[in-house]
Amino acid sequence: MTAETDLISRQAAIDAVNRALDRETLLNRFVRKVAIDAIRIVPSVQPTIMRPIGELVGYTGEPCPNCGRLRVERYESGLEICEKCNWCEQTKSYWLDGV
Repeated sequence: MTAETDLISRQAAIDAVNRALDRETLLNRFVRKVAIDAIRIVPSVQPTIMRPIGELVGYTGEPCPNCGRLRVERYESGLEICEKCNWCEQTKSYWLDGV
């Protein structure tokens, strides 16, 4: 191996390390952005504290817009709450009963 070949091999190794670090940096930036976006979104999904909603009328027959299950219950007050995920479409939040 000549000195020139050795220099090229070293430079290739350095370039490979730099590319790997660049990919890691991009990944870290992406992960950080996703985490920050999640933190910004979470406050907008505040649960609704239980208040009188009346008697259960029955199932609506429509899928839940949040989880897609056919378990949306309609109450006398007009609220429709998914029995499975507790999403209330009218308040655009999760419904917590007994709080």
